[in-house]
Amino acid sequence: AGSMLKAAQEVAATKDYASAKQAVDTLKTAAKTKDNSGVELKWEKVASLPELMKQVPLINTKLKMKIKGKNFMKKAKDTAGYTAVLAAIAQGTAADTSATQNDEQVEQWRKFSAVSRDLAGEVNAAIHKGDEPAAAKAMEKLNVSCEDCHAVFKPEEK
Repeated sequence: AGSMLKAAQEVAATKDYASAKQAVDTLKTAAKTKDNSGVELKWEKVASLPELMKQVPLINTKLKMKIKGKNFMKKAKDTAGYTAVLAAIAQGTAADTSATQNDEQVEQWRKFSAVSRDLAGEVNAAIHKGDEPAAAKAMEKLNVSCEDCHAVFKPEEK
């Protein structure tokens, strides 16, 4: 994971297509190896929170579109992957408390992060069980958790 983190940071720092392509290739290689590159792993801010949060609706939209319908199980690999990404984002946001203003909000922020992480896991578990109604119900709860967090930390946005 250490080498993946380092490679992902290099991808984020690229400014042109050629460097981005090379950095993505390095990231793919890092994902296939067990080398940690001496990077100490700890929960800390490693990316822009606003940029990270901009990814959530994109992933969420794909998930909502693919979680319903007759091809539920055919799409399970993709939808389970999307929920894993949402869970990782939620876990990662707990370390970046820049949106908070005091200790009470820090605790509230971390609770929202944990709830969202766990609900993404609940959607994932339902997908793996092939339980479309349970996945839809958990997805609704996940959406509510996002709205609840935004009501506190981004009231100007829905």
